[in-house]
Amino acid sequence: MVFTEFLIPHLCRSGLYPPTSSCCCTGAQGEPGIPGKAATIQIGSVETGAPGTMASVVNVGTETNAILDFVIPQGEPGQQGEQGVQGEQGAQGEQGPQGEQGQSAISDIVWVTNSGVTLPSQSVLPFTKEYQSPSSTIQVNSDNIVLPAGVYLAAYTVNAESGGSGTGDNAVFTTLSGNINGDILPASQSIALQPRGDISSLSAVFLILANQETTLQIENYTFQSYATNYSNFSMVILKLAS
Repeated sequence: MVFTEFLIPHLCRSGLYPPTSSCCCTGAQGEPGIPGKAATIQIGSVETGAPGTMASVVNVGTETNAILDFVIPQGEPGQQGEQGVQGEQGAQGEQGPQGEQGQSAISDIVWVTNSGVTLPSQSVLPFTKEYQSPSSTIQVNSDNIVLPAGVYLAAYTVNAESGGSGTGDNAVFTTLSGNINGDILPASQSIALQPRGDISSLSAVFLILANQETTLQIENYTFQSYATNYSNFSMVILKLAS
């Protein structure tokens, strides 16, 4: 009894006896401590700093309710890489749908001729239609051409022998002219001063501005009592615009 109550505690305190549940050197259990506060952490702002600066984290909250603001520096630009190898050519795409057929550049054209005719003064020259485009709206008659409203380019050539079949030394004017709705078109006139019996070449290129349906005739505009012989007459009319 003395051994357990005196000697063993003494040996325990001196370290000569291993501590056991029966060793009296263990003190009484203390009182529970004060409970700690629960801590929280939140992410505040995240900003990008200038290249080469230091990263930083700042707590803008409290010790128990932390709010962390981050500053993360931007990385330095890297060196440009080497150019890559050119890729293989891609496969050819499918053929697209065919577009609508465009309007022909020359969609309205006529050609008339007269191999030879003798005309008294101020008479109209007859002609024969040699060609007319399929979609043409121009109307060709025996001695006139009816033009729908539009802009036209006309050109003719002809050989003219003044004074009919007579001969002589007197010079005369031979004139051929376009006649628009009964009025002479000055730009269409071709004039030659020639002795009677001589043959001259007459020609003209002129525009016709038809604001409405217009009738064109070719007239022997020579003011003299005798007729004029015309040969190899040829005229082309082309519509330029509506």
